[in-house]
Amino acid sequence: MAGWDSYQCEDDGNGAPASAHAGGIEALHEIGAAAKTYLTTLTTQSGLCLLQQAEIKRAFEDKGERGLFSLFVDDTIKSAWRRWTNQELQARGDEPITVSELDAYLGLELAMSLCPLSGLAEFWCGQRFMGQCGFAETMAQSRFQLIRGTLKTHPLEWALSATSHPDSLGHSRGLLEHFQRKFASIAVPFGVSTLDETTVHTKARMGKGGSTRFYAVVGWESQYVHSIWDDGSGSTLPPPPPAHRYTNLFPELRTPLDRTLVHPDVTITPDSATALWLAMIGHQTRLMQSPTGRRLLICENFYTRHVFAKAVLAFTDGDVKVLGTVRMDLVDRWNKPELKEAFKRVHARQRGAWELVGAVDPDPEWEKRQQEHRQEQSKLPPQQRTKFKPQLMASPNAGFIVFLDKQVVVFYTNDLAKTPRARVLTDDSDEAAVCCHGLYPLQRWADTESMTCTTLMVPTIIVAYNNAMNGVDRVNQLRHARPTHEREKPLELSLLTWVLDLAVINAYALQRKLKSSGSAEIPLREFKRRLSEALTESEMLVKARLDRQRTRNEPETVADVVGTNASAHILTPNVKA
Repeated sequence: MAGWDSYQCEDDGNGAPASAHAGGIEALHEIGAAAKTYLTTLTTQSGLCLLQQAEIKRAFEDKGERGLFSLFVDDTIKSAWRRWTNQELQARGDEPITVSELDAYLGLELAMSLCPLSGLAEFWCGQRFMGQCGFAETMAQSRFQLIRGTLKTHPLEWALSATSHPDSLGHSRGLLEHFQRKFASIAVPFGVSTLDETTVHTKARMGKGGSTRFYAVVGWESQYVHSIWDDGSGSTLPPPPPAHRYTNLFPELRTPLDRTLVHPDVTITPDSATALWLAMIGHQTRLMQSPTGRRLLICENFYTRHVFAKAVLAFTDGDVKVLGTVRMDLVDRWNKPELKEAFKRVHARQRGAWELVGAVDPDPEWEKRQQEHRQEQSKLPPQQRTKFKPQLMASPNAGFIVFLDKQVVVFYTNDLAKTPRARVLTDDSDEAAVCCHGLYPLQRWADTESMTCTTLMVPTIIVAYNNAMNGVDRVNQLRHARPTHEREKPLELSLLTWVLDLAVINAYALQRKLKSSGSAEIPLREFKRRLSEALTESEMLVKARLDRQRTRNEPETVADVVGTNASAHILTPNVKA
């Protein structure tokens, strides 16, 4: 590893900041103001842009919650589901489902997440204090189970070849692509977004313990799911690269992604999952440049890497910066040695200590220089040979923060306020605070405290990560777990209910955007209840009318005409012959 003499950083011309220890209060106020400004900016400059604003507004004004939901589950896809399902029902000799029955089925599936019942039969239970009358008033349990067991979200010929299909999600690929296309075309988040994985649990026979993993990009402030895609794992044969499948769905990303992957500073292979993350993140910029000229991606240590952040920056033309925690085994060879030394130093100090380590990149022609060095060294005696030390250049506005919390945690970002002028800056350096957008109070429990927390002044980057890292987790919490999910064996059904939940969450995000300056905001639970009520209303009226007709057509019994009397005698009126 190259030493200090090989680290080069261009001076920004501003010089070093004034020392707070020597210059007094003014520098501290500036550092505190910078921290508040940075955190406030992340919130105020994050939101949701409606790409089809006129259509969204018209759908909400005409049909309310159902209209927003229909933007994702439109008549075209429902007509296809009904056509494929009716083929199955007719082959079995059952009545085909109607338009209102399919809507009612979807509404009841959504309504199940609102009711804390443990089994499917309990929703139709007629005993007192049991069941939910709305289910029985909408559809018979046998009819609901028949639709649920035969509902097809793909052509029947796909099911015939599902056992031998190399793609484990081949039967639901059309379903997933439909919703991904809708999510991306209707709205796009800006400002802060998060990248993380989300899991669909199922009892179907899967090779990974009953779950399917998807990657998701979610707007932090809007909680709008913009991208969902699987990594292709679980297939019996090598599937196409996930990034290739994603760009097949969105061809406008293919050329920019290919140009980025062949960039000399990018070391990402096209068939890796990292290339998929790159395409998913850059899709937001492709649809709409950020109004502020900057997006911030928050991700966990499985995704955060300096080489990945450079690729994202190149792919989006500087629009997207990265912030996240770091796994030491995923740090590149040029930054790992210095980072390990900082890790040891911070670990030996007290809680709250931290250091800023500037990120570096090698000379673009380091491989050529290394080859020349080897040729020169081969001419020397073994005792005179030296190791090759490439010239390392400071990566602009990029660095690692090694922070001692309960354990040592390493953060990375290429969204520093300025490029550090030294490779390592300690926490008593005002330049380190300025680079990290100032210092901000963070409360932590110490071992000796019972009533109050200890307040630590930490880099604002750490507080920003703590505030915004849970975007995907918040969406997962909004997905109401149905009690009947544990008994759902078909993977297609688990995926359908999952994407329906995501569609409801996105429809709710659209409503929040439309009502941002209007009436009071309703909770997601009430939004889903209104949606379920609207979807089941038509079928409920049909069932009520049929029940009345059935009652009129039933033959009347003697008890209905004469009535019942428990006495041994009965008086009848005199009737003349």
